[in-house]
Amino acid sequence: MSIKNKFISILLFIISPLISFLFTIINYLKIKSDSHPRFLILITSIFLGLINSVKLIESDLILYQKQFELCEQLTYLEYIFLNIKDPAFYSYNYMFYHIISSDFNLYIFFLSVISYSFFLAAIFNFSNWIGLNYRLSILSLIVAALFPQIFSFSAHLLRQFFSVSVGFYALSLFFSGFKRKLAIIILFISCLIHSSNLLLFSLVFIGSPFKKLFKWSFLLIPVIIYLYSKISLDNPFLSGFARLNSINSGAAELNSVNIIVIFLCALLIIINLLINSKKNLSLNKIILDRFFYFINFLFFFFLIINNSEISNRLLLVIYFFWPILFSYFIYNLNMKNFFIFTTVLFFITIFSLNLNFGVWSYENLDVILFPLKIFLFN
Repeated sequence: MSIKNKFISILLFIISPLISFLFTIINYLKIKSDSHPRFLILITSIFLGLINSVKLIESDLILYQKQFELCEQLTYLEYIFLNIKDPAFYSYNYMFYHIISSDFNLYIFFLSVISYSFFLAAIFNFSNWIGLNYRLSILSLIVAALFPQIFSFSAHLLRQFFSVSVGFYALSLFFSGFKRKLAIIILFISCLIHSSNLLLFSLVFIGSPFKKLFKWSFLLIPVIIYLYSKISLDNPFLSGFARLNSINSGAAELNSVNIIVIFLCALLIIINLLINSKKNLSLNKIILDRFFYFINFLFFFFLIINNSEISNRLLLVIYFFWPILFSYFIYNLNMKNFFIFTTVLFFITIFSLNLNFGVWSYENLDVILFPLKIFLFN
């Protein structure tokens, strides 16, 4: 994207973040370049962060708000030891509260921007890594940004979305061959944001050429996670994936998995297998498929044993693969450029409908999308 168009996009953002976002994605879909879409990622992350910042405080956000407000009453060490299992996340909370702002909406905005920046960069990196061209890699990024289920998770499971985004980015660096030692460090930090991210370390082994490690991972990881999820909450170091002691009583924080989602998971696996059967796959695509199948295997494993809490949380990781696979399907079906723009229009429509008629409510959303409305109508 040219400097001139970036400047126009910034000016449009002052008038309307929505118009700026649409202008930017159109420009990136039109250009033929191999440059990293950092500006698109930034504009998109800020746009989505603004929307998340006006979400009504409900459900899990009430808990996050209470934890955030505790920063005022406790010292740093008291606050960290109260939440010792995920020290990186709560360190971020404490520093944000005392250094930047005690405003919870601003906190959600910054956390959303950071999370989406890591997430969208990872989507682009992985799309390039499996051999998609620049335009389709941009499409993967846009679909990921507008994917309604991912967006719903981003303002609901703040901590897990943050950790998985950082971990997913670390994996994209590791397998793309960029600064692998740094990637492992970032992946480790993501586990300190949310301990369930230890699961992503298994993907490092699955992506290796060692067949024994690959087989052992499939056998051991479900057992380890199952035992991990059953450990008493009284132990702060090993307190499990989430609040799992209330699952059987129906008081779990996440509801049972929708039957449509289960069907779509199975359908995507079948479509991917059918397309792969007619192609000579690159090693990178084979590795990405290992990741995808492995996470789905875990998802169905916990679904069968009736653990809807972990199944729902694994869904977030599965959703991260969907935009990449969607672009891969378009690539192999030799769709024309017109279909790419039609796809973007479709996801914009679905995203808009989800904002207006979805499960979450927003306050002053129209002012966020069109800030000049305040001056024009007051």
